[in-house]
Amino acid sequence: MAQAFDSGAFYSGAFEAGSVVLAYTLDAQPATFSLTGSAATTTATRSVVASPASYAISGQAALTALQRVLVASSGASSLTGAVASLGASRSLTAASGSFSVTGVDATLVYTPVAAFVLDASSGSYSSTGTAATLLINRGVNAVAGSVAITGAAASLVATRNVNAAAGALALSGVAASVTSVRNVNAVAGSLSVTGSAATLVYASPFRVLDAASGSYGVTGNTATLISGSQLTASPGSYSVTGASASLVNNRVFTLDSGTLSTTGSSATLSHLRSINASPGSYNLSGAPASLTYPYWPVPSQVIKGVAYGPNGDDYVGTFVDLSIKIDVQSGALIKPLSSKTAITL
Repeated sequence: MAQAFDSGAFYSGAFEAGSVVLAYTLDAQPATFSLTGSAATTTATRSVVASPASYAISGQAALTALQRVLVASSGASSLTGAVASLGASRSLTAASGSFSVTGVDATLVYTPVAAFVLDASSGSYSSTGTAATLLINRGVNAVAGSVAITGAAASLVATRNVNAAAGALALSGVAASVTSVRNVNAVAGSLSVTGSAATLVYASPFRVLDAASGSYGVTGNTATLISGSQLTASPGSYSVTGASASLVNNRVFTLDSGTLSTTGSSATLSHLRSINASPGSYNLSGAPASLTYPYWPVPSQVIKGVAYGPNGDDYVGTFVDLSIKIDVQSGALIKPLSSKTAITL
């Protein structure tokens, strides 16, 4: 394997032939790191810092593995190869810098159980490839920055938070998807999913998909936005566009000076509990456009003692009808006096 080290490069630790193994710091001030080969690998156990500098790894199986911190301050990290991947177990931070992963199987991984944050402060993350993937266990944050994933099967997976604060999350591909277990938040930011089978999934037992002065956009042939508990816009907007566009929610959909728009040849908005607009708007457009809202009346509207609801016995009626009725057996008129007494007229 060939190794090229420019002037200014500093290594603290030990390195072996064919790879660079660092115990603490791989630093460039200002300098560049370049590693080229069929199995190019850079491994660090603590930190890799570029201020301002650049990292470049190219090869058939290019890999950058980091256990603690990878920081780019006005610098850049670039990974190119047939199987390009970047792995970190704690944090990846870009302060006015950028990370780029490009390859047939391009992957930016943030997967260990103890993983915490993938953060962009006025910086950007980019992953491009046939099977481009960004995985995170705790948080994906964009503070005036951006996260971009482009590929045939582009996906962004998070188990806790996907946040955009004045930043943007963009996913483009044939099968583009954003999956989150807890929160997908846009504070004056935006989240965009584009593809032939574009999906933003937020299903039970997931919690919140929130837009505060932000926007969510899902566009594709089979565009879908699914939420298990809450979809909130204050004041923000949701947009689902596609040939078979659908927005599904199980609990609460609230708009506070926000908008919801579903457009497609088979546009559907389904909801099990409540849809509230204060003051907001809903827009559903399509050839067979439908808004499904299973309505369950309040107990005071149902005859006392009658059990009803989604599961059959969720609610019990409390309404007492005191109007005159006809006894179906005798034909006599009955006048109820209370829930327990009545007289025959």
